[in-house]
Amino acid sequence: MKVVKFARKATFLATMAVSMQISAAEWSGCYLGANAGYGDGDNQINQTFFEGNVINHNGGSTSSDGTIYGAQFGCDYQPSEKWVAGFQLSASKANIEGRHVFVGGTGPDNYVSYETDQTLSVAGRFGYLVKDSTLLYTKIGWVTTDQLYTDQDPTYDPPLFYQTSESRSGWTAGVGIEHKFVENVSFFAEFNHIDLGREENIALDNLGEIDISDYLASIDQSMNQYMVGMNYYF
Repeated sequence: MKVVKFARKATFLATMAVSMQISAAEWSGCYLGANAGYGDGDNQINQTFFEGNVINHNGGSTSSDGTIYGAQFGCDYQPSEKWVAGFQLSASKANIEGRHVFVGGTGPDNYVSYETDQTLSVAGRFGYLVKDSTLLYTKIGWVTTDQLYTDQDPTYDPPLFYQTSESRSGWTAGVGIEHKFVENVSFFAEFNHIDLGREENIALDNLGEIDISDYLASIDQSMNQYMVGMNYYF
């Protein structure tokens, strides 16, 4: 009888050990997924050169907001029972917009607008398993964005219209939680902060009728992303 009980206990312990090994290995691997959410930003413009003059004209600031959606690919490695490390490539289509009256501009219809079209980031991901199926993690990495800047006043005589597209790069950091419902499918919620810093001497192209084409500006921007999504592990 003791031999049978011992055998049962040994079998149970062996089964638990195998189960723990499987659990410990299930976060190692690669995944592909989709995300969607909301983004907001802070934007400020300083006019630095206009009509042949070097100036430092604070044109004002505003917040921006809108929707984001995209996809991510990454790979993780689980070096111990509780820790996970890896990298992630994420691309999002954005529709984040904001505008303000140009302080000291041509009038109440003179607006500066900011539009974020898309973001692409590469980040390291480091996490801690609060449960075998639930990962708390942080991210830090590099990001690039596509921006559209416009300064216009259609009521001015002649109409004023300056615009340019810029690729802006900076750093990103974030936190999130991911839970596996089944072995290969997970759900996550995530917050990311993006700092693009200040870009000096951005040249805005003259697309209007006013005969002044030497417009330079410095623009300071940062953004936040709030998103949810799903991953498929393979």
